[in-house]
Amino acid sequence: VEPPVTAPRFRQIADLSELPRLVESIGKAG
Repeated sequence: VEPPVTAPRFRQIADLSELPRLVESIGKAG
């Protein structure tokens, strides 16, 4: 069972092409 909020984000992490954007997004949020 996947939490509906985190599941899409983990799928993005699995896509290496999304990693730079994800890291930048986390950096801005944090």
